[in-house]
Amino acid sequence: LRRAGFDKTHLAEASEETVQLAQALKPDLIITDMGKPGMNGEEMAKFIKSQPSLAGIPILLCSAIAEDQCDFSIFCGFVPIPFKPDQLISAVQLALGAPLDSPIH
Repeated sequence: LRRAGFDKTHLAEASEETVQLAQALKPDLIITDMGKPGMNGEEMAKFIKSQPSLAGIPILLCSAIAEDQCDFSIFCGFVPIPFKPDQLISAVQLALGAPLDSPIH
C-alpha cells in the first residue's frame, strides 16, 4: 500500500489493538482479516460499527473465508486471499471513494 501512495498506514496484530488504534487515530479505512487474535474480524467490525465515534469508518475484509462463514454486509468490500496488489489497491480506492485510476497521496 505504501508503494501505491498510501503513506499513513498502521499495523495491528490483534483486534483489540486495531480498536485502540481506530479510537486514537480515526483512520479513513480499516483493513482486516477474519483470523485475528482475540475477536475475529467480523466481531471486531461489529464492535467498531457499534461505537458512535467509529461507526463511519469503512472496514475492508481481506480473507480466505468462504462466503457463507461471515456477515459481509458489515464490510465495505471484500478481497479474497490470495490477491494481487492491484486488487487490494483498487478495493482500497473504491472504499475511500477515489477514482480507480487516480493515485492517492
